[in-house]
Amino acid sequence: MGIKAKFCPVCGKEKGKFVDKVCVDCYFKTVEIEVPKSIILQACPICDSIRVKGFWIKASEDHESFLVQAIVEKLKLPAEVELEAPHALHSHASAISP
Repeated sequence: MGIKAKFCPVCGKEKGKFVDKVCVDCYFKTVEIEVPKSIILQACPICDSIRVKGFWIKASEDHESFLVQAIVEKLKLPAEVELEAPHALHSHASAISP
């Protein structure tokens, strides 16, 4: 009996993550992902805090992580696809009372 190795039948890749028996690169070439047409972030013009789910968050860095989080939350992905969570907002921000 020979050794059975996991590989992508489309491209031959043997390492990495697989979805439905193909590598993620080949998988995403075959599925459509609905991307939101617009994302609105509400920012305070005085203190530069961002409103997230009803709370004002004082960011310790730029707004990029908030934008990435908003996009990820609005993506419409196939059920078998899981995204790796972007770094947590609470590690880069502190909540301010609403």
